[in-house]
Amino acid sequence: MDDIFDSSLNLEEAHLKEGFDEGYKDGLGSGKEDGKQVGLKTGFEVGEELGFYKGCVDIWNSAIHVDPTQFSSRVQKGIKQMEELIEKYPIMEPENESVHEIMDSLRLKFRAVCASMGVKLEYNGYPKSSSVEKEKIMLKSMLGCCKVYISESRNRAALESIERAAKLFPKAPIINKFVDETYNRVGYTLVSKLDPQPSSDPCPLRTSVLAMVKAALESIDLELHSGSHPRLGIVDHICFHPLLSTSLDQAANIAKSLAADVGYGLQVPTFLYGAAHGEGRTLDTIRRELGYFKPNSSGNQWVGGLKQESLALKPDEGPPHVIPTKGVIVIGATRWVDNYNVPVFSTDLSAVRRIAKGVSGRGGGLPSVQAMALAHGETVIEVACNLLDPNNVRGDRVQLEVERLAKEEGISVGKGYFTDLSQEKIIQNYLKLDSALAEEFRFVIYHEHKNEMKAFQTQLYSVELHRRRLEIKSKSKFKKKQKDGCSKSHCKDVITKDCEDKEPTDLGYNYDNENSSSFQQESGAAYLVPKHHQKLHWGLDTKERWERKANM
Repeated sequence: MDDIFDSSLNLEEAHLKEGFDEGYKDGLGSGKEDGKQVGLKTGFEVGEELGFYKGCVDIWNSAIHVDPTQFSSRVQKGIKQMEELIEKYPIMEPENESVHEIMDSLRLKFRAVCASMGVKLEYNGYPKSSSVEKEKIMLKSMLGCCKVYISESRNRAALESIERAAKLFPKAPIINKFVDETYNRVGYTLVSKLDPQPSSDPCPLRTSVLAMVKAALESIDLELHSGSHPRLGIVDHICFHPLLSTSLDQAANIAKSLAADVGYGLQVPTFLYGAAHGEGRTLDTIRRELGYFKPNSSGNQWVGGLKQESLALKPDEGPPHVIPTKGVIVIGATRWVDNYNVPVFSTDLSAVRRIAKGVSGRGGGLPSVQAMALAHGETVIEVACNLLDPNNVRGDRVQLEVERLAKEEGISVGKGYFTDLSQEKIIQNYLKLDSALAEEFRFVIYHEHKNEMKAFQTQLYSVELHRRRLEIKSKSKFKKKQKDGCSKSHCKDVITKDCEDKEPTDLGYNYDNENSSSFQQESGAAYLVPKHHQKLHWGLDTKERWERKANM
């Protein structure tokens, strides 16, 4: 009896300890990741500053080598001491207590050398653009993309539940949705801004995807699922891609963080691949190990949950055993990947498999292309391709290769299609949703090309001004014949005055007011679209007119 009461009385303490242990484990992983990011940032800043001082020392030593009398002996001694301090800095020992002392001494010595030379030189961080605003905006323009593939497309209620979960996080909207009822599969594409620096704030992209995964696991039962597309779980595959100035490492960090949440929080075995995996393991390697490509039912179909209770591969996160109703999840981070499917009008699966093998890089076909043959209805088999390097091997090239191989088999082929929008279109659609970010991009585009535009506009302005002068001169009422009793110079003065009084018609150009023009981009170049008219300053040459306008 005492033991029964003791267990009841100690229940709260047991739960507290269990919760502490779980929280400590999760917090330890998160803390290590945050610490790693802060360490990388600090190391980068220290390396930049040391590089700056080393560059100055190298330049000064080169000058001394050319002319030993270039600097005084005092300055040369200071340069030598700076060089010794740089060599002494323990780069590979960041925990060495002398790092701060050496860096402080190096800074003081640098200032002393500059003062002795009579030059004003100071380290202010890495070289910045002339526009601080531009730099801030480019930092803000870091975007991340996530593609989520879910094994369901016929259960409308489940899809609505998943999409409702995503809408709770408007900072990471769904940009595209691709539904294939034959495959019984849906793909979602989400985009959000990413923090350029490590932050304690939750990442909206990770939070939104996690909510979608949770909703999918709650509303879908893998044992009731069937389709002609292979899958390993309810949420079959999640991939993060960096966009714009985002690095692949940043995308990988989000993938790893999400994997920990899914694995331990939702208790689903989770596998990592690409940049998110320590050894860069590929997606198809995991799939082959887990039997992804082998149908478990007749008619080239995948039906029900995973039959294997014990997994052939140890998960990176989460429990080692699979729950049949949920399956497993594969999460990774890679550069941009396009998915391109080509319909082949045949029921001969073996022949289409030969075509798929001939197209893929693994089978000696196109490099960076992965392909497999999947039944898509009763009369069509698709060659489904992953284009791992779409900048070099595009969909049109895959289309031609499939057509060539199909012709050898005596089979006709339809026009292929992408299962998602292009990278550029996804960014464009996201910018339409985020008007504030779109304004920032227009600002950046303008300032990147401002000098070129000003030069071009000045030339255009001068040409138009000269044309108008000639036009007015040709239409002047004054004849070459002088009036009686008037000197030549008098007539000239009258003509000049009359011409000066004539104000040219409005040309419709506004060259200097940034706020009154809209900025557009075409083929990578920016240009101005005038909105308001502006009159010319008649009688001034181009340079003088621009100077006057600049001082207004």
